[in-house]
Formats: sequence, C-alpha cells, structure tokens
Amino acid sequence: MICPKCVQPMIVVEYQEIELDHCIGCKGTWFDQSELGLLFSDLTWLEDSIASLPQAQGPEAERRCPVCRKTMKKMLVGERDPVLLDGCRSGDGIWFDAGEVGRLVRQLSGRLSERDGRTLAFLGEVFQNEKTNGGPS
Repeated sequence: MICPKCVQPMIVVEYQEIELDHCIGCKGTWFDQSELGLLFSDLTWLEDSIASLPQAQGPEAERRCPVCRKTMKKMLVGERDPVLLDGCRSGDGIWFDAGEVGRLVRQLSGRLSERDGRTLAFLGEVFQNEKTNGGPS
C-alpha cells in the first residue's frame, strides 16, 4: 500500500491479528474499514460518523485514499484539542498522520472500556513519540 501523505510504500504492522499499514517515512498509519472497531469497540462511532461529520479545514494538503485513490474528507475529532483526521468518503478507512493516534488516545483515555483503554494505551505508547511534523523522534 502507498502512503497517502508521502507516496512511499508502507509496512504492515500486526497487532491482535489486525494488520495496520504504517509509513516509516512520515510515521502515518492507515486503519482499514472496521479495524478501528475491531481494536476499539468504543470507537465504532468514528468509522460510522465519517459521512456525517462536517468537512474541516486545515493546513495540510489533501490526501488520497490508499485503497480507492479518491480525495479523503478532513474531519475534526475530539473536543479539547481536536485531531484533524482524513477519512475515506467511500468508507475504506481512516488516515492518522504522525502523532494523531497518540493525541486521540490522550483525549479518549478516560471514556473507554478497560479493554479499549489497554489497547489505546499500547498504541499511544507506540505512537506517542512521533512528532506531528512527520520527522523522526
């Protein structure tokens, strides 16, 4: 799979028998459709909400879905420190730029089930040291 940000090949990282596509260049991560729901039962609403969330503006360039190649929708998720995510309009998945998984983890950590909290803590630990500008930590 090709990275929607830096257009480099991504590697596959497996966690709990779920394969996530991760770019070692820009440190972004692609969650295929339903992977968020498989990892976090409390986050199924995010995948279901892509169509209903308003289009957001941001400083970053448009991204193309690595599956269907269509322009993705930018959306703000969260309340205190919203995270700008890119979601496939066709429902193929969600793109997290470097640092965005960790930011989402910090925002949602107190509102998730124990199981989902452990999974988020693990992913937050993996992704927390990645700078949001995509540079190495």
